[in-house]
Amino acid sequence: MKLGTFFTVDSLICAEVFSNSLDFLIIDREHSTFSLNETRMVLNSIYKNCEKYIRVHSCNRIEIQRVLETNPDGIFVPQINSLEAAKKAVEFSFYPPLGTRGLSPYTKPFKYSPENVDNKKIKINKNLKLCLLIEGAEGISCLENILSECGEEIYMIYFGLYDFCSSLGVEANWNNKKINDELEKIIFMSSKKNIHVGTIARSNDEIKLLKQKQVSYIVYQNDVAFINERIFELKKNLV
Repeated sequence: MKLGTFFTVDSLICAEVFSNSLDFLIIDREHSTFSLNETRMVLNSIYKNCEKYIRVHSCNRIEIQRVLETNPDGIFVPQINSLEAAKKAVEFSFYPPLGTRGLSPYTKPFKYSPENVDNKKIKINKNLKLCLLIEGAEGISCLENILSECGEEIYMIYFGLYDFCSSLGVEANWNNKKINDELEKIIFMSSKKNIHVGTIARSNDEIKLLKQKQVSYIVYQNDVAFINERIFELKKNLV
């Protein structure tokens, strides 16, 4: 099990602090105000022992292309609710023959050099960790097809708790049997393809619960929640 969080705070020092203690960080371009240049600076400030991901703002060819040129370990693509969307995420993320990602050797993934381009391209395709966010009932209903047709290129399926519960009109609570059943379905299907599963926890009890379910990437809230939680504890102890 690996523990990490979504990163939204515009602070390079905070990125260093979080990455020094956590297993992975996900720079969040969907729910933050990060520009691409700010994203790149945060990415470069993350310690090497911490896996570094970027959540792109959408399954958009240009967005994915430009984000991948900053050379993260992987990307999270949100709102995957169909087989077609999953295929697009694969297509935009990988170089041929796996996808149609545009290539320039004068970028960070190629060490700014056209030397050994073909070998570098193969290595980049092999190492890229593509993570798909399944955030609604529609995504779960077509997950089996997604894994069947795209499973070789997928590193992780992330269960988006809040958007899933919003689509059902229920509270985002891990005590809800329906939510647990859907998560277990995702874990079962993904495990058959040796694909990691990730989702969010909001407390120590939820971390323990998800660990028992063999969720391999547990996202503890986000950076702002970490900070707010500690401030609340301090204030409570002063009363």
